[in-house]
Amino acid sequence: RYRGGVRLPTASKVALASSCSFSWSTQAPRAPREAMSAAADKGNAVHAVAEALVRGEAVDWSSLDPEVAALSRGAEAFLRDHAHENRRAEVPLAYDVESGKAREMPGGKHRAYSTAKATEVVGTTDILATATILDWKTGRGVRSERAGESPQLRTLALAAARAFGWREVQVGYVHLEQGDYLADLEPLGAWELDEHADLLARIHDEIKTGGQVPRPGPHCHDGWCPIRSVCPATTAAMAKIDAAAAAFVPASFVVANDDDARRARVCLKLVDDARGSLERSLKDYLRQAGPLDLGNGKVYGVREATRETVALTQDGAQLVIDAGAGDALEFGTSAEAIGRALAVTMTARGEATRAKKALIERLREVGCVRSTSYERFEEFTKKESA
Repeated sequence: RYRGGVRLPTASKVALASSCSFSWSTQAPRAPREAMSAAADKGNAVHAVAEALVRGEAVDWSSLDPEVAALSRGAEAFLRDHAHENRRAEVPLAYDVESGKAREMPGGKHRAYSTAKATEVVGTTDILATATILDWKTGRGVRSERAGESPQLRTLALAAARAFGWREVQVGYVHLEQGDYLADLEPLGAWELDEHADLLARIHDEIKTGGQVPRPGPHCHDGWCPIRSVCPATTAAMAKIDAAAAAFVPASFVVANDDDARRARVCLKLVDDARGSLERSLKDYLRQAGPLDLGNGKVYGVREATRETVALTQDGAQLVIDAGAGDALEFGTSAEAIGRALAVTMTARGEATRAKKALIERLREVGCVRSTSYERFEEFTKKESA
């Protein structure tokens, strides 16, 4: 809590507070501590390198994780291509919703706002330059939102405009790619800034008055509500959804008549549609966040696997025949077919496996083996994921 006992959202949470300010209520449950995801760790690492680049500090590229280094090269390219006057990194700002004034906050611990007043909304810019606010982005989720529409960037722009006397502020998302970037830049004028000041005033009045009620909706997840897993409205809504789903699509039932059969057909389609949507969403999340800890010594996530196919040339076919696996030949063959053919004539333990590996290597040397990579979602141990 800030001095004075009133707690206001930071710039990054203004979008959430505009939809539901319950998590800033004195009646809200305490937010549980959440572990950092792999995607968040990667983003923080890239931001740290980008911060060093903005400050003009040397970067030891050889010590970086390859993906972090590749994304950071995108930040390097942006800074090389765009010259901004008085460019600085990690500048904390505070906007007072009652007085309409703003200030640059004193430096200190990274994004710590202990000096904030009860009536101030605070936030930190990734880049602050003359009449410019920029934010690095390493994930793809935010690309559906234009920079000029971002409540976070609008809050930071308002604070900077009031603190430094700017009438117009250019805001932007810099989406980092591997070695490249995509810049989404947009100017905000006095009208947009005044409009956003009104929004912050309404949020402050609602929180100061108290008595907020939770309003569940997409913002609970999209806005990363800190109490979404323990919010009474969210848990109650999920209980109703679970009950309704169980009533219409029970875990099991016996088809005893035509009506049951018709219902079963509808239920199967609903289950298939829901399963496909849920599976796509789960896979998208795991690709971004990394393996999920199952709490039993295993994790569930995506691993890259390789599939090999054998496309025989005349020389390759002769190698297969000479190795004693001629029975594997049809119009083509596969590693599995070669293994089965060799197992017929090689009875010693491990002999067929060794011969198969040697033959596949020889086929690879003459260009008959093609490898393709694909994703496989499965359970595996933490040791295997290292």
